[in-house]
Amino acid sequence: MPKLPGLELQSKVAGPSQTVRVSASDITGGNGLQNFGNAVQQTAGILQKRAEQDEVSRLNAQLSSAQASFTTHFQDSFAKADPNDRKLAERLVNDFRDHLSKMGNEVSTQAGKQFFERTAAGMLNNFARSAASSQAELAGLSAKQNYIQAQNSLTSSLINDPSAFELAAEMHDSSIESLVQTGLPRKAAIALKQEGKTELAKAAIRGWIKLQPNQTTAELNEGRWDGLIDGDLKKQLLGEAKQELRAREVEAKLRDSEAERVLKEQQLETQNEFIERLANNQLSAKDIIESNLSPFGSGSKSQFLKLLDSKIAGTGRKNPAVFNDLVQRAFLPDDDPSKIVDENDLIEHLNSGAIDFKQFKELRAEVQGLRSDEGKTEKRLKDQLLRTAKAQLVKGGPFQLPDPKGEELLLQYQLWFFNEYKQQRKAGKSAQDLLDVNSKDYLGKHIHSFKRSQREILRSAIKRDGAASGSPNAKPVPKRKEGESMSDFLKRTK
Repeated sequence: MPKLPGLELQSKVAGPSQTVRVSASDITGGNGLQNFGNAVQQTAGILQKRAEQDEVSRLNAQLSSAQASFTTHFQDSFAKADPNDRKLAERLVNDFRDHLSKMGNEVSTQAGKQFFERTAAGMLNNFARSAASSQAELAGLSAKQNYIQAQNSLTSSLINDPSAFELAAEMHDSSIESLVQTGLPRKAAIALKQEGKTELAKAAIRGWIKLQPNQTTAELNEGRWDGLIDGDLKKQLLGEAKQELRAREVEAKLRDSEAERVLKEQQLETQNEFIERLANNQLSAKDIIESNLSPFGSGSKSQFLKLLDSKIAGTGRKNPAVFNDLVQRAFLPDDDPSKIVDENDLIEHLNSGAIDFKQFKELRAEVQGLRSDEGKTEKRLKDQLLRTAKAQLVKGGPFQLPDPKGEELLLQYQLWFFNEYKQQRKAGKSAQDLLDVNSKDYLGKHIHSFKRSQREILRSAIKRDGAASGSPNAKPVPKRKEGESMSDFLKRTK
């Protein structure tokens, strides 16, 4: 910290200390008392000078420390200040003045008082000027922040209500003129007006794009906003208008798709409800006609009216092989054209009488279940189990005759399996418990209970072939030789 001029002046005046020597003759001689008095006065003056010099030196250190401390406090206060705080400079100056006053109350020497008053006054004046300057900067920052906040509010409002552009532009120009009255240079004000209007125009155009993208595109192309936006911004806004139009097209498709999905779900609920009511003889033609089903096509009113007629007529002859084939087709890979994916395709088989209503309901529920994520996961295990059932009940095995009633037995097992699987899942068993061949609850273990003995199969085969022997081309029915084992008989007659 540089030394104040007053302190340097006091140090030069003080000079080095002087030593006064007094002899015995000065005390006892004629002029001894007088000389002694002069010596005492001279010594007292020297001590006074020394005291003043010490106090000035101490004050210089204290004032320098106060200057450094308050300067740091001053800088921190303005750095952290609220731009809208109009009294900060006044508070800081008053605090500094109070601190200096307390320090001045402790000054005891005349030279110290003179030095303090002169130095403290200069320090306080400098501090006040700096505070006033910083307060002005703070006020400018406040004005800038207020302008930015007002501008942001105007642009936000224009995006929601672009029709208020003219009013917003007038408010913006008025705020700039207010800044001019508080010191903003006119040249800067003109530039700020143009820049601000461009931002307002951009916000208004974006608002119109959200409301009327086609009309806004036309206005941009016709030069409606050219006085407020440049070519690059115009190109950008035209791109945004194009994106808005594309987004609207996508949203419309999504809405249509969602509406179609919801309608299909509702129609599926209606179809399932009609099946249950049909089973209980509670469905009428009026119910079908007044429903939300489509007039024609899969699961339509036309299809259900035919289904109602077939249910009432009770015509047709059930064929177990048809049901078994439909089950197999339901479990085909997704890319196989023969796969049954629409449960309403089963209605024609019910109408023809190839399957009965119980079979139709079970198979319909299975086709629907296979579409779910859980059903897709279980599909492979179910398919494997049902193929095992078909192999054992219909095809037979090594040294075994195919069962003439195999298709019927397979149908019975599959109906049992579908119902039992649903009941066991409701009871808490997992798909793995019921479909894993190594599980104690594996439902494939029950296939054997539907299987007939080889003796029963042989009798059915003989009876079937005997019934056909009346044909001119009928082959003689083989007979088992005496002592011939069943295995040998099957080898011989295969």
